[in-house]
Parts: sequence; C-alpha cells; structure tokens
Amino acid sequence: MSVAAVAACLSLAACGGSSSASEEKTQSGPSTFVAKGTVTVVGSGVTGDNIKCHGYRGYDDMQEGAQVKVAVDGKTVGIGSLKSGTSSDGGYSCKFGFEVRDVPSGNKFYSVTVTHRGSIDYKEDELKSGVSLQLGS
Repeated sequence: MSVAAVAACLSLAACGGSSSASEEKTQSGPSTFVAKGTVTVVGSGVTGDNIKCHGYRGYDDMQEGAQVKVAVDGKTVGIGSLKSGTSSDGGYSCKFGFEVRDVPSGNKFYSVTVTHRGSIDYKEDELKSGVSLQLGS
C-alpha cells in the first residue's frame, strides 16, 4: 500500500471515527427518570377483602388502571396508571402503587394528578424516592 493510501485511510478514520458531545447527547436523548409513589384511600371509601380492594362511595375512580399524570408547567410529560389495590388492615384502607416512566429530568417542579383529583407539586428527588398520597379520613 502506498504512503498516500495509508494517509487517506488514517484521514478518513479520524474524520468519521468519533462524534461530538452534542451529537452523543442527541443520540441518547434527554435524561429521564421513573416517578413513583402510592395512593391510599382510607375509611368508608374502601371495599374489598383483606387482600384486594378498590375505592367506592365517592372514590369509585380509585381502582387498578386509573390514570396518573405527571406534568411540567401544565404540559403532560408522562402518563402511568394505578396498580392493583391491596389492603393489609382488614379493608380499612386500600393502597395503590404507581410508576410513570420516562419523565424528563431537570425541572424544578412536577405536578402529579391521579384521575380528576387535582394536582400536587413535587420535586424530582421526591418522585424518584416515591411519594405518598392519601384520600379519605
């Protein structure tokens, strides 16, 4: 192989062999996290057995599959749903877990809404650790 051919190969490898930091960030996308937590319905708004449960009497919307929305500045950035409700206290309370995946990182506050029940604001580290919401008395 001639010196010119070797130089041409090295030149092509150097030009196309690496990408800039901005290209790498674009390829991997923005940083995201999983927002997680629980919603507990207590008191007379609970029905079910000692293991599985759901809301009723004004809390009928609290059931497996109910929508959990995460928003930033009024714009929805993630949607998840309630997991199956469980009770460990004879049916006095019903606890639902939730996870909302791929929530974009780096915002000051995130609003969490479960069904139509209004929003509560949380910081990113709170949502990563897991938040606890409660309905009823």
